[in-house]
Amino acid sequence: MIRNLLFLLLLCPPGAWAQPDTLKPIGSELQPGFGGSPYGGDVVRNQYTYDGLDVRRPIQTLGKYILASGDKDAIYHYNKQLAVQKTGGALVASGVVSMLVGGILSLSNQPYADGTFYRVEPAPMRPGWIYSSSPTQQVYDRSRASRNTIGGVIALTGCILTGIGWANQYPGRHFRRSVQYYNRALKQRGITYHLEPYGQGTEGGIRLTGRF
Repeated sequence: MIRNLLFLLLLCPPGAWAQPDTLKPIGSELQPGFGGSPYGGDVVRNQYTYDGLDVRRPIQTLGKYILASGDKDAIYHYNKQLAVQKTGGALVASGVVSMLVGGILSLSNQPYADGTFYRVEPAPMRPGWIYSSSPTQQVYDRSRASRNTIGGVIALTGCILTGIGWANQYPGRHFRRSVQYYNRALKQRGITYHLEPYGQGTEGGIRLTGRF
């Protein structure tokens, strides 16, 4: 039996007994980076690496490896991340539209030249009253002021939606979980076979051992 086993090992190297695995672990580490704020300050970002190289677009680049792993948990969280990213894209689009609509509405209803919403109108003629040759009065333009305020609120809401949608384009909680499950699946999949001596009582010999 041992002779047949050795013959098989010569025909097929031990490494080939394990399922071939061309996938490699995904690395992840927190790195400080400049936030781009005019007031300065640093932010912490998650830098993903694959095969020792930095990945600039981790969701798109690493997705094919996560899907190829076949791990249901990793794929589930990756699809969740794609759904979040898709929702973020919709928020960005709606936010941009809201900013345009709100901006147009606000700019077309700006205060008058004196910076207020008061306009000058002829005074109403009332019986028994005596007016000068050009009687006038100031009237608060509530409609114009209301449209200006509404336009500003719409534009601000659009700006917030755009910010939230833009943030959703970056790897989040679901993507981190997906990478964790992916790396765990690779560790569980690793199987190596090798020969080692063994002895039990008066018997001894060589056996084939698999390690996971």
